[in-house]
Amino acid sequence: MNEVTESMPREMRTPITEAGSALSCANDFWVELSRDLMTDHPGLDFGEFESPESFFDSNIFGDAWIDPATNGDKSVDEIGLSLDGERDPENAPFALLQVMSTIVAYAVQAMKAEKNNKRDEAWTYASDARYWAGILQAAWGGKKHGTNPAAELARRRHAGNYALVADALKYWREEIDPTISASKAADKLVRVVPLSHKKLAEVIAAEKKKLP
Repeated sequence: MNEVTESMPREMRTPITEAGSALSCANDFWVELSRDLMTDHPGLDFGEFESPESFFDSNIFGDAWIDPATNGDKSVDEIGLSLDGERDPENAPFALLQVMSTIVAYAVQAMKAEKNNKRDEAWTYASDARYWAGILQAAWGGKKHGTNPAAELARRRHAGNYALVADALKYWREEIDPTISASKAADKLVRVVPLSHKKLAEVIAAEKKKLP
């Protein structure tokens, strides 16, 4: 699966380009997963799944786009159910399919927010989409090397969160006026640190309490 690249100059990035990059990662995962299944089961008729790229565009992304209830936060809650062990098939990438759906949902929300001139909101969704795209890449790579996808997903998510929080605090101390509110600081941070706006605001609010 292709890396989530950082090749585009920062000044040229928008919520749309970031959401598109995350969608590309989700699409790559779906195509690889589908082709692996077709290779493992050559005698089965996969119907519309035989063209995984078209299925992703029309059914996965397309359905999310037209559904007014598409919500990345809700998808994250469903991932939580899987990681808690309530729905975690040992030998199936079910948790990763949930992550893929989360990426698509956040990307759709980012694009719609940008379309409606809600750029700050669009950035929060795009940041979440990119964050989960990175998690998907790491967990899918782990599964292909024989590890449990849900366990790898949880491990990567927790380890990644600690590192990203440290990055966010460093950037806040060096680049952002400490007198502005935690919410406004998070508005700036979501453009450079792939954590949710809510998480960033919580981190900054807690750090501000430590200031003299």
